[in-house]
Amino acid sequence: MRRVTQAPSHYEVELRQDKRADAAWRAIKRMGPDGFMSALTFATLAAAQTYAKRMNRKETRIVAVERDGWRQTVDVDET
Repeated sequence: MRRVTQAPSHYEVELRQDKRADAAWRAIKRMGPDGFMSALTFATLAAAQTYAKRMNRKETRIVAVERDGWRQTVDVDET
């Protein structure tokens, strides 16, 4: 089965968990009104970039999440 590239459903900002090069990345989570933790999502790339700029840029990355769950890191130069 071939995977077809889709438009992203939303964007997430992830934080590096350790200073090492091979460190894991984790999505920033927020407490929702229902009391459950869920990933902080952004409808547009510009909104995710604005949020990431307020944080330490070297410790964050932006990920585009497609409707079927596929995740892809967004390049710094992408607009």
